[in-house]
Amino acid sequence: MWALVAASRALTLAPDPWEWDEILFTRAVRDGIDLRAGRPQAPGYPLFIECGRAVSAVGLEPFRAVTVVGAAGGALAPAALSALLLSLGLPVSSSVVGGALYAFVPSVWLHAGRPLSDSPAAALFLASSAAFVAAARRRDGGLLAAAAVLAGLCFGVRPQTAIALLPFGAYVTFAFLRRGRALTAIPAAVAGVVTAALCYVPAVRGSGGWTPFRDFIARQAAHVRAEDTLRLSDFARVATWSRWVRDPFGPDALAAVFLVLAVAGCAAAPRQALVLAALFLPLAAVTVPFSSLPAAPRYAVVLLPWPCGLAALAFRALAGRARRAAAFAGTALVGASAAVAAPAVIEVATRPSPPVAAFRALGEDPAFVGKPLVAWTGLYEHRLAFLPGRPARDVREDEIADVSSRELIVMADDTVFGQTPTRRFAFSTPLLLRISRARFLNVSIVAGDPGVGLLRPWPGARSDYDWATGDALLRPGDVFTVRGPTGPVAVHVEAEATPREATLITIHLDGAARGIALASGEKRAVEFRASPGAGGVLFRIAAEDGPVVLSGWHVRGGDAP
Repeated sequence: MWALVAASRALTLAPDPWEWDEILFTRAVRDGIDLRAGRPQAPGYPLFIECGRAVSAVGLEPFRAVTVVGAAGGALAPAALSALLLSLGLPVSSSVVGGALYAFVPSVWLHAGRPLSDSPAAALFLASSAAFVAAARRRDGGLLAAAAVLAGLCFGVRPQTAIALLPFGAYVTFAFLRRGRALTAIPAAVAGVVTAALCYVPAVRGSGGWTPFRDFIARQAAHVRAEDTLRLSDFARVATWSRWVRDPFGPDALAAVFLVLAVAGCAAAPRQALVLAALFLPLAAVTVPFSSLPAAPRYAVVLLPWPCGLAALAFRALAGRARRAAAFAGTALVGASAAVAAPAVIEVATRPSPPVAAFRALGEDPAFVGKPLVAWTGLYEHRLAFLPGRPARDVREDEIADVSSRELIVMADDTVFGQTPTRRFAFSTPLLLRISRARFLNVSIVAGDPGVGLLRPWPGARSDYDWATGDALLRPGDVFTVRGPTGPVAVHVEAEATPREATLITIHLDGAARGIALASGEKRAVEFRASPGAGGVLFRIAAEDGPVVLSGWHVRGGDAP
């Protein structure tokens, strides 16, 4: 089984950097850790980078080296989960099933062959957890020391994951102290702390010393609080929990099967399920609230051993009554997960990522070579890595682009507002929208048009914008605002009332308002022209009575009087 898992990682290694994190990690492997230069983002993941540098030293180029480290973690993490289940007292067969289930959860497999720290962190978290549980059961001081050192190594790979080990580690250490084994417990704890500290020596030294390292960490923490931290109201939204709990599994049916098995596992083995909860609840508490919601299926890689472990408990209980049925059901579920994931994983492993394909075309296609670029800010690292000397400027999606006809616009995850792409590069497997970060799935190259306003429509804070379809759902009180360019423009808007409720939408245009009444399920196209002032609002749409879906919008410059 573990040879199959390792082969699945080796055969689906990332061919190029897809997300910007991967470019930052690659740069750090090539140039060394320096947080002042953003290599990589705080807090540095120094052990992950140093492992990549060690692999690079034997001859692999930096991207491939850090990919090998990520894939090694992706191969070892399922085995580490099996070790944890063995330490809980499960038989080998059930433990292997739990590890195999985890190995082929679609989002786990997708990210297991990429140059990211998630899989190595999961491997070390699970290995440390297994050692802590075994140390507690056997009262073995050597296992306690091993668990502490593994936790320290985990801190060096991904500190936010290792911090979650503190409650359980402290509980086990305190149990040794209560038995009068201070000479065992204290050195083990010290070994863990020293290991964690040593991992950060390259990061602190490469960043110019402790003060600049500390200052950068503080700035990055402030950024996470401002940009990624969930609001209290987010925890009450179904979409939040769907992104964390459902999307990593892909189809709803597969997610439902894992949920049922997890509940059955809790009922069948409550004591062992409680131990798993003691390990993973702290991890969820330090992961979910402080992580970007679009990236949840990737960040959930460290949490997904939990439902897989609970499923293993359920299969162990079933095996006690019907051994063959349990073996067949476990194998079938592993196969179903792998079959669901395979098309998406294979596409990502065999095709250039959309950002890389786009920037290669910009550097090689005679129609694009030499033209200045206006790029969405999310593509900054890709632009810097693949076209470092190209005249370019970066524009936020919610800022007026103000482009000229001599420039090219490069946009990710949506077409440019109101424009038809000249070239478009995209992954085609629909499942990727669920199991990936849901970013950089398509990149468009658009000819510059002075009539372009925003790169992407920007709904109000309470509006729901579907980045996959481009639809915006407006509820009563929501406001959808698009700021336009300074010249005259023509605007085309398609609006549709929900099937059960008529609505009135109001379009505000340069201080004037026009109401559009829509019957239940009615869809209408509205066209109008405007000559907005510099920096003014081009149009603003508000839903007055009931929900309305804005499903189409186009802007053209120079058509209005």
